[in-house]
Amino acid sequence: NTNDQKYELYALIVEVNGTGFPLAYLFLETNGESGANNKTNVITKFLKQLRDQVLLNPIFFLTDKDFAQISAAQMTWPEIKIQLCKWHIQRAVETKLKDYRAMTRTNYDEYQANRKFTFIDKQFIPIISANKKTKIRFCSEEYQPFIWNLMNQYLHLHPLIPNSTGQFLDANQIYEHAVQEMYSYCKENSLVWVWSYMWNEWYQEGRWELWARSVFSKISILKTTMFIEGH
Repeated sequence: NTNDQKYELYALIVEVNGTGFPLAYLFLETNGESGANNKTNVITKFLKQLRDQVLLNPIFFLTDKDFAQISAAQMTWPEIKIQLCKWHIQRAVETKLKDYRAMTRTNYDEYQANRKFTFIDKQFIPIISANKKTKIRFCSEEYQPFIWNLMNQYLHLHPLIPNSTGQFLDANQIYEHAVQEMYSYCKENSLVWVWSYMWNEWYQEGRWELWARSVFSKISILKTTMFIEGH
């Protein structure tokens, strides 16, 4: 949160036996001139002090999709599992699916996606309209619940947990199945903008690892950052 003095307040809450305990706070001045790298550096110093002085060595780091926090945690504890808050994921995805503003750009790389998974068609790409006033409904309402439910299903799937058919899949199989199901649904329903968004923000390498529980050998008992929200 940011107060009227332009300071951001960060709270580090640790979970002990299912209960959240505040461990440390950080006030960070944000006068509009501090870049993302500066913020990351300050948060990294903050976390490293806790690592070195109180021997804090967590297994999981739950946060929203704040890349300054994510980068700082990864630099402090290279082996840590970043776990994005399920509530924040759902809010971000559902908000985007309801978007109907005119699309003005796309950074979807169909060649990179196809190199990773050959079943991804390089011709299935979003096209920017020449008429900037043209509004494209990002995703019709009828498709929205299924898309989130599919994503939520794979958020929870883990090699230690059997799938709906009783099979135990390894992390790579879970990843491939997750991508293939989301891609196939989008293509079958001509949801090219949805697919480009899902790939860029959630399914490509580097993003998938931030929210899928299957990429780590252990399973966190926490799914959200509500310890922070309620603090």
